[in-house]
Amino acid sequence: MLAVVARVTGDSGVLAFAESNAVNLLNADQQLPQWQTAANLSLAIVAVERDDKDSAERIYRSLLPVHQYYACPLCSDRVLGLLSQTMENSGQAQIHFEDALVFCRNAGYRPELAWTCFDYADMLLGRNESGDVTKAMSLLDESLAVSTELGMRPLMERITERLDWIQALPSPAPTYPAGLSQREVEVLRLISAGKTDREIAEELFISFRTVGNHVRNILNKTNTINRTEAATYANQHGLIHSS
Repeated sequence: MLAVVARVTGDSGVLAFAESNAVNLLNADQQLPQWQTAANLSLAIVAVERDDKDSAERIYRSLLPVHQYYACPLCSDRVLGLLSQTMENSGQAQIHFEDALVFCRNAGYRPELAWTCFDYADMLLGRNESGDVTKAMSLLDESLAVSTELGMRPLMERITERLDWIQALPSPAPTYPAGLSQREVEVLRLISAGKTDREIAEELFISFRTVGNHVRNILNKTNTINRTEAATYANQHGLIHSS
């Protein structure tokens, strides 16, 4: 519990106390196997909070055999995911976080599910590969729904910060087939709507000659011979109604 309190509050004093208690537990003359696991889970959180890669690797090896283990209030798979993230192994972290989601959902451990969704989303946002932000937003939405229902205010605040950060990200430039530019797609949509070059020029506030250049480029890039074929191409590639 002390390690969890330290992670939630960010209190370094609590973190040091959690580490001291865990070490004492590991060094006790008599200890049950579950005590050792609890101590290693606590030390794992300490390593994660301190971004201590060497300790993370050592504790990861100790905890790996207790995959799919729950020591209130921690799911070992989530902790393995956090350790893997600290070790900068995002692929391994993703596997553990996915296992933690399944475990928590099946077992009904909703507070731990909320934290797992958040930690998983945080890893994805840090990795930022294709599709990661979209998946992270879905996980954050689930985490926010659960944490709001359970009144988990510290987690709710963190989720809100992440969602605000995502909203502030610049939108990636859309990619279109055949190398069409944004402006060429706008012209192509108006062609598909039956607009003449002069009508397109007036609607887009560009010159009549510029429209002609765009039309020629569109025909060349889409390998079409006239406006009708270009409109068909636009419809086939979902360009007419896309944003």
